[in-house]
Amino acid sequence: MIKLLCYEPAGQVLTLSPDDLTRHVLGLGATGCGKTTGLVNPLLQQVIAHHAGDPSRKAGLLILDPKEDDTRDKVRTDARDEGRLNDVVILSNTDDSFYGYFTDFRRLD
Repeated sequence: MIKLLCYEPAGQVLTLSPDDLTRHVLGLGATGCGKTTGLVNPLLQQVIAHHAGDPSRKAGLLILDPKEDDTRDKVRTDARDEGRLNDVVILSNTDDSFYGYFTDFRRLD
């Protein structure tokens, strides 16, 4: 289902099956080494595209993005390109849907 090009060895392709994606995946690397560009962005794009035209088989995603970088925009673009823009709901303090993450928190002092 997912194919990612490997940096080393050059030309190697990492393939993840749907079963692989229901298990834990860990991508490690130093700051600025390309984890987002080489792993996260291609993975999101391919998952969004997988069976996009088949409502009973298209994949769902839950993305936790504490950095609040451009991931939202990239997901929206990929979803729009695959005809899935109406499937995107973003929970944040500033976006489509609001979720009060800290509403029930109270001070302990």
